[in-house]
Amino acid sequence: MIERQMSKSQAPTTTMMPTPTSTERKFTDSFYWLSHLHKKLGLSHIILLLVLAAYSALGAVVFYYLETPNERMVVAERKLILDDRIEQLAEYLSDMAENKTVEELALDVKNAYIDMLNTEGTYKWSTFYRSADPENNYKWTYGSSFFFAMNVYTTTGYGSIAPETRAGQWFVIIYGFIFVPVTLVVVRDLGQWLLLAITRVYARMLLKYRRWRGRKSENTNEVIRLPIFISCLIMIGFIGFCTVFVYYLDAYSGPPGTGIDWFHSMYFSYMSFTTIGLGDVMPNNATFAPIISILFFLGLPVMKVVNRMTYLTVENGAFGLLTVIENRIDNYWERKQAPTTGEGAGSGEEGQVTKAKDESDEIPAEWVNNITIHSIATFMKANRDVYGGSFGKVNLRAADVMPSNEQDTVRSRRSNR
Repeated sequence: MIERQMSKSQAPTTTMMPTPTSTERKFTDSFYWLSHLHKKLGLSHIILLLVLAAYSALGAVVFYYLETPNERMVVAERKLILDDRIEQLAEYLSDMAENKTVEELALDVKNAYIDMLNTEGTYKWSTFYRSADPENNYKWTYGSSFFFAMNVYTTTGYGSIAPETRAGQWFVIIYGFIFVPVTLVVVRDLGQWLLLAITRVYARMLLKYRRWRGRKSENTNEVIRLPIFISCLIMIGFIGFCTVFVYYLDAYSGPPGTGIDWFHSMYFSYMSFTTIGLGDVMPNNATFAPIISILFFLGLPVMKVVNRMTYLTVENGAFGLLTVIENRIDNYWERKQAPTTGEGAGSGEEGQVTKAKDESDEIPAEWVNNITIHSIATFMKANRDVYGGSFGKVNLRAADVMPSNEQDTVRSRRSNR
């Protein structure tokens, strides 16, 4: 707010304020509220949380409208089939009860129950499924145990196989607590090695391409970085390879025509590569094959490379944009708080009021001029760690949390020594 300049002859100076318009008042009130949040909490944290809440709500809405109608339709169809099957079974048992033995009736009930499980899609891994062929249908074998152990320390966690004993569940906690960090170290090391190797190949190809185009690199100190689109192409290529591998592995691991289809093979590969691992889709025949977990473990360094490049790009773009906004808020706040003398700004009251109006009109324009697609793209290309390599490290001095009176006491004690 700009103070009006008073004449020197007036002894006690009084502050006179220009009457703001309705638009100016709304802008000022909202800006002061925004600046207060920025000073107390940090505007970037609030914006990031709001963005997270926004895309969480977006995901909820999309999944709700995609899945809810299908679920209701499937439940209604399956209920009709099951009700019809139960009615047929009741009529059959009523007619044949006197002509069959108890053992024969029990077998009919069992077959009807299995038929219902197949209708629900839950027969596989049921008790009757596993007991029908214990040598091949038991869930826990050495191979599946190896598969599960790798799922624990890679944090994929399909949920299709999990310990049921209390001892097994305790061991999962201990095993994961110890070996998840170790695995992250291994994956990070392999990811850095892979990133270096791929960047070397890319740099050589880039220099050869430049020479072929007649452009010789005169700057031997030029820094060549792996573009993010190359990382994305590597990720897509690896997922494509896994899709083909899983499709044919599952096809040749069981009877003809029982393998997973192409789409679900791609879906399973993506879920495994990204360690989302919902477990809703698994290979039909090679469900717990150790080679699958080994394959996707080898893909973790690839994901590390992609994530590293993606994180840098997204973080630099997001925090660059937020930094521009926060700097504009700070600059505008300092202008409003700084006392104005009116010298050189115009003559008297009219010059001061004109300056205040010009500033109110100027600040929003500055925001628009500085927040552009080009500026955001420049931030994204910076390839710098916004945390300066200190993510997870906080060096806090005792003076940073001590009240001011205690700091004065400590300083006085030191001065008296």
